[in-house]
Amino acid sequence: LSFLNKKSWHTGGMKQREEVWKREEAASKEAARVREAQLRVEDERKRAELQSLTGAPPAARAERVDFMYNTPLARQAAEPAFPLPPEKKEDAPKSQLDRVVGSAEGPAAAALPSANETWARLNNDPLLAIRRREQEKRQAVVNNPVRMKELRGEVARLKETLQ
Repeated sequence: LSFLNKKSWHTGGMKQREEVWKREEAASKEAARVREAQLRVEDERKRAELQSLTGAPPAARAERVDFMYNTPLARQAAEPAFPLPPEKKEDAPKSQLDRVVGSAEGPAAAALPSANETWARLNNDPLLAIRRREQEKRQAVVNNPVRMKELRGEVARLKETLQ
């Protein structure tokens, strides 16, 4: 009966055990997160009681909902996705392109294109598509040993005729 563990549907197989382990880990992480949230709520309630006993003014609303904005996603959004380029000095002479781009007015002209726009421009550019096809054809010829041998022979014959 030990062969049953090797069946995909059997609960004793390694795949099923791994799935159970992953789910237990996720459940324990979720339980820890819930416990931490309960501790924060309890701490906030104790502070509110202490403030009401001492007669101190209530805390600002931003302090009470601050925990909502203290998530990993919010911290990630606060950090830039990539470092900003260094500042350019104004004393440097401007190229013609900089003058043309700088002549446009308004905040929209100063905005950099997003990653999606850049990707769309590169992938929808017909000249780039033509160059890609040319490179693919060149690679096909280079990777074909028979065709390369023919081309080398033609080059050798041309060199002989020129000399």
